[in-house]
Amino acid sequence: MASRSNENDETKPLPYLPKVKSAHNLNKKLPLPPLDTAKKASHHNTHFWDLKYEKKRKDDIILGRRGGYTFLALTALLMIASTVLISSSIHILNVRPCELKTALDSIFLNYAPHPCKYNAIKEMCGGLQLITFGSVELFWNVFSFLVVLRICMWESTHRKLGFTILYIVLGFVALIFLVTSLVLYIQLMQKIAGQMEIDYVNLQSAMKYRLSQQYSSDNMSSMSKESNAWNNFFFQYDCCAVQEVLGTTNDFDNTPWCTTNGSCQATASQIPKTCCKGVTPDDYQTAPSTCHASVNGGTFKLGCIDRMRALSNVNIDECQVTVLSLSLFTLVILQLLEVFLVLLIFLILCIHSKRTNQTVSPIKS
Repeated sequence: MASRSNENDETKPLPYLPKVKSAHNLNKKLPLPPLDTAKKASHHNTHFWDLKYEKKRKDDIILGRRGGYTFLALTALLMIASTVLISSSIHILNVRPCELKTALDSIFLNYAPHPCKYNAIKEMCGGLQLITFGSVELFWNVFSFLVVLRICMWESTHRKLGFTILYIVLGFVALIFLVTSLVLYIQLMQKIAGQMEIDYVNLQSAMKYRLSQQYSSDNMSSMSKESNAWNNFFFQYDCCAVQEVLGTTNDFDNTPWCTTNGSCQATASQIPKTCCKGVTPDDYQTAPSTCHASVNGGTFKLGCIDRMRALSNVNIDECQVTVLSLSLFTLVILQLLEVFLVLLIFLILCIHSKRTNQTVSPIKS
């Protein structure tokens, strides 16, 4: 019996004991419990909107960069036009007076309107209007070119803001330059259209009046600088008086030389000895009496007004005026394009942003 009892004890199953985890199993990383469906959807949704807004930001930067490259090309053209405007203005400013102006200046005659054609344009260049405007335009375009180039190469999350501020400033300054260049262009066209031909009848009257007031001696070593100027004028332009001398009655009759004091007043001469043909400043005192006293035909020079008609009143070429006007007109067109480009870029960015917001409306939980 005892042996049977032992056999039963040996065959009887042992009671269940809980499995004890080893130290190795305790240190083993257990898998995280799975997220529920709502949390999974929220996590995926957040990541999706982040990608969408990152793509929108990159698209806006690409649009801004493309606009910047367009501005670079436009600014380069503006720099070229500004340089041409400055160079043509300086060239016109430095031209010499026309021959007619030089002749009238030699007898101290300030004839109005100005005898040189396009002189109003020269004064416009010399009045620091076109040169100053072109210089400011060139400086600003060089500065804006470097700024736009720097922002296009700028790798930053704030580049979109940089483009926005840049376009606002460029558009505002371009509008100012547009108005200024347009006003200058209108003024230039008015001056070109307002050029008048010289009225030689009025010029003749002005010269006769000046002669009657100034001429007091036919002696080139006299104390009167006005008389000396007229005597030199007669030699330089090979002429006499203003109108053609026809006899003893001539333009010198009302001068101080004939009415107050001089060889004409003493009836020794009827015209100055400097009016006689074939004499020079060195031997004019030996001029024949048949010329200055008897005033025989063919012995004296032609009237000075005829010489003035033969002098050129042009010192600025038509091509120079054309280059100046075209450069200013080009600046007007380019500034207009710059203003239009700013408005276009802002419009594209606004439409792009609106479409993106309509397609993507992020609601993060």
